Amino acid sequence: GFSGPHTTNDRLGAANAPPPLAPAGDAGEVGFASTTRTTTSKPLAATVQPPAAAAASSQGGNPKASTNPKPGQGSSHPQFESLPPGVVKKVLLVDDDKAHIRALDKALCKAGFQCVTSNDGSLVLGILEKSGPFDCVFFDQTMKIMMGTAAARAVRDWEAKRGGTFVPIFAVTSRPEAEIQHQTWMSGTHGFLSKPIDHNTIASNLIQFLLQPAPPPKLVTDDAFYKIGPLRVFCDPIPDPAIAQSKYPLIIVVDDEQSVNRLLSRVLTKLSTFNVVTRKDGSQVLDMLIQHKFNAALILMDEMLSLQAKGRSEVENGSLVCQRIREYEKQNGITPTPIVSMTGSLSLSDYVKIIQCGVDGIIQKPLDVKAISSSIPAFLLWLEDREARELPPPSGGRTGCITLITNAIRQNEASVEELAGRMVEKGKEDSGGKFF
Repeated sequence: GFSGPHTTNDRLGAANAPPPLAPAGDAGEVGFASTTRTTTSKPLAATVQPPAAAAASSQGGNPKASTNPKPGQGSSHPQFESLPPGVVKKVLLVDDDKAHIRALDKALCKAGFQCVTSNDGSLVLGILEKSGPFDCVFFDQTMKIMMGTAAARAVRDWEAKRGGTFVPIFAVTSRPEAEIQHQTWMSGTHGFLSKPIDHNTIASNLIQFLLQPAPPPKLVTDDAFYKIGPLRVFCDPIPDPAIAQSKYPLIIVVDDEQSVNRLLSRVLTKLSTFNVVTRKDGSQVLDMLIQHKFNAALILMDEMLSLQAKGRSEVENGSLVCQRIREYEKQNGITPTPIVSMTGSLSLSDYVKIIQCGVDGIIQKPLDVKAISSSIPAFLLWLEDREARELPPPSGGRTGCITLITNAIRQNEASVEELAGRMVEKGKEDSGGKFF
């Protein structure tokens, strides 16, 4: 999974986490102050034990079982077709796709589960209060009102405040494992369920998870998760919000319009597992990076920034701030921090300047904040390849709404001019000729 393109040791060899930053956003909005950045290729071990043994809360006779596991299930435990007599297990299913939730509900109820369904993740806390407790919860990841990982974080916060036990939560997703693994892990889930779902086996897979002990350590030592059919169960889940929040990648948003800062902070923290801090002044960014040992996953920076200096307002381009950061990194042997420029310019020379300053990507205004949130994980995953900055961008040259900029482009004047021209044309098309 991704957590930014470089480990802490790759940057400055810092052994200790940097001091906390003040979160941004309106009162009541989600935001966290920790700046610790997880940068391993798999989830780090936490203080929470694997959930399967703890999740089995009822006793009963032996269910009907087969001792021959199907290939790829990662365990030699028996495969149960239905819950044993006297064992009651309640499952909450949350998905705004009626066909999907109906099929999953039918498959689980057939095996003896009691299911409660909802099509809105934002209603789940009320359901837990009214109809809980549950033995397991499934959240679809791509619900329109509230994404699955955001709903999972809300449940974990609610559980922590009540001092209750952590219910096993699974995110249901069709996204590739490499993209979703880290995000779901940091949201406090116990794992994820890959689509398409095999409704003939999902009940037996869930029964195995709930009633059987976790696999022997030798089966999971080298992996972040183990497999029970389509279920991916994290070896070291972190349902404790205090632990999870400390591992959120830090994103610094720099824009002199406070409304933009608030909007981006709100969307990035609600829709994804990011710790977002904001600044209005680009001159503060380098000092912030130095103070926190360059422990940032990403900088989102507006190109046109106003600088308050000596009682007067001046304009300081984000590209100049980027150049200062790159010069400092080069002088001190620090791996470049991912930087994405945000601009609504329709000027060819402006785009040439931005491309050449050292940014890794450009987002054109007007901003589609939801597209930004969904594009960032893929962008950071792309940068995990240490050669990505030197090679031509992949086919299409974009990850979501982020246009990718590499040294292969910067070193070719014709490529710079061509890309700048294409971005001007796209900017005119998107904005109707208006300058942002």
